[in-house]
This record gives sequence, structure tokens and C-alpha cells, in this order.
Amino acid sequence: MTLTLDQTFVNDFQALADSLDHPELLLAAQLIDLAWHRQQAAQDQRNRWISLSQRQQEIALLIHAGHTLSESAQALHLSKNTVHAHASIIYPKMGVASKKELHALMLASDLLDEYMEKYKNPG
Repeated sequence: MTLTLDQTFVNDFQALADSLDHPELLLAAQLIDLAWHRQQAAQDQRNRWISLSQRQQEIALLIHAGHTLSESAQALHLSKNTVHAHASIIYPKMGVASKKELHALMLASDLLDEYMEKYKNPG
């Protein structure tokens, strides 16, 4: 059974736990709140990834893999200026300021798994 968390459920459970003042329920309410916030953060990351064009996703993956902008440009048969322009759009869209931050974000999320699954099983 899968439980989908929403803010109403989280708030209602917290109110119940507070009213009963039971330590285990209070702990459960904190864990549910944490799970909800993590779920929201993951959804935000997915939305940011989806907001990238396919070309921007390709460049982000090459950056994540450690390629320089010049290497990425060569791999995609683009000019370095074009790749640089895409990168300057990718970073703010993904909420990061550097290659290092983009790499860390992609490692910490399930973005790579979802992206790779899409291309393993097109359609």
C-alpha cells in the first residue's frame, strides 16, 4: 500500500498527535512531516529537470559526467559558445550556481534514474 502525502494529511496528523500528547505519535508526526518535505523537494527537482529542453538535458548530463564545456560542445557537434549559453540557462533552472553543485544535485536525486529509464524504454 502506498500512502501519498499531502499538506492536509500532514497538518491533520500533527494536530492529532499534539492533541493526544503521546510521544510515539509526536515522533511519527515529525517523521511524516520530514517525508512530506522530502517528497516536495524531489518533485521540485523533477519539475526543474523537465523544464530543461532535451538539448539542455544532454548538456547537463555531459557536465555531470565531468566533461568540460569544450568537450560537451565537441560531443554534441555544437560551438563552445552555444554550450556555454545553454549552461548559463541550465544552472539557474536547476537552482545551482556551478558544475559542482549540478553534479551533487544529480547524484543526490533520482533524476538520472528517471532519465535513463525513459531512454531504455521509449514510448
